Amino acid sequence: MRIDSVKLLPRLRSRRKLHYAVVFAMAVFLLVSYYEFGRSLPVSSGGPWTWFWSIFFFEYKNEALGLTMLAPILYAAVALGWERALAIMALLLVCITPHVIHFAHSPFVYFTSYVFIIIPPIVIMSIEIKLVSDAKERLAREERKRQRAEVIRQLLRAQENERKRIAQELHDTVAQSLLIMATAAHNLLENQAVVDEGVRTDLESMKENSLGLVAEIRAICQGLRPNILDNLGLVPAVKSLVYKTREETGIDVELAVNGRVFELDPEERLAVFRVIQEALSNVTRHAAASSARVALDFDEKGLTVNIDDDGVGFEVESNTSLFALNGRAGLLGMRERAIGIGAGLEITSTAGEGTSITVSVARAAQGESLPGFDRSEAQAVV
Repeated sequence: MRIDSVKLLPRLRSRRKLHYAVVFAMAVFLLVSYYEFGRSLPVSSGGPWTWFWSIFFFEYKNEALGLTMLAPILYAAVALGWERALAIMALLLVCITPHVIHFAHSPFVYFTSYVFIIIPPIVIMSIEIKLVSDAKERLAREERKRQRAEVIRQLLRAQENERKRIAQELHDTVAQSLLIMATAAHNLLENQAVVDEGVRTDLESMKENSLGLVAEIRAICQGLRPNILDNLGLVPAVKSLVYKTREETGIDVELAVNGRVFELDPEERLAVFRVIQEALSNVTRHAAASSARVALDFDEKGLTVNIDDDGVGFEVESNTSLFALNGRAGLLGMRERAIGIGAGLEITSTAGEGTSITVSVARAAQGESLPGFDRSEAQAVV
């Protein structure tokens, strides 16, 4: 049984004055009834409860059992909470004690009489205490989980900002300086005054090396922060990543996009892209795979991403914190990125049978399909 608040039945208990009035009325009625009929006790008509009155001295006329005393106590337990119910129970038992002392004939009867009254409300109160305790524990777990996700989100945001800054610095400083160097070498080569073949060869080599370094720096910048992801969205960025992986590694990487495409928010988009990027990097470096498949499935519930390969596979640790200790920090990074956006991530792998990674992102209420995409256009294989 789950409750959504630490306080049980909050709406019912909000009308506390009314509940006190009901409990008071019930208690007064029962006390008057007991003391009014007390002169004729104990009474038994030979029915099935004949044995009961000998050990339970809350019974009154016509064998209407004194367990009705439980009515105000149980009502208080439900409507006012276990602390107030305990106080009301203690008060009622004090009020009825003279009745028990007058008719009971042994300490054993005192004990049994009170036990029949005390045990049921104590059980109900114990259940409520357990429910409240479980609710508090669940809320504490959820709060710790939320705080952990927020810390991870902040760390990843800081990491991405630093990546973006480094990429911008590389592009604006190192790459520009190399372009200036390549331009200067080109201008000198165009200058007819430079006739020495050795010098021209060095200038040509300087120009080519500078342009090659510029290309490498731009590739590094794209890896640090892909502009296509920010400018065009997730699907074009993944298409570019798949094409690049296929061209550079020779692995047959296939991309399938199914459903009506909608765009995630920036943090979700970046996290999903990074998971796919890390998964394809693992396929390239560790899986020894000949083929892989990336599937983006969009539906009304959200986005599900599957990355499968036919590589060597591995034994998945049940404790994800062991990923880093076993040299699989990339898998731990995937898990942390999924936690940071509240997504689900499942890693399935068996030695010799390949690996499957699934990311599930719930669709935000405001998520809308992208213009120009419909189901027929989105169902594509690259």
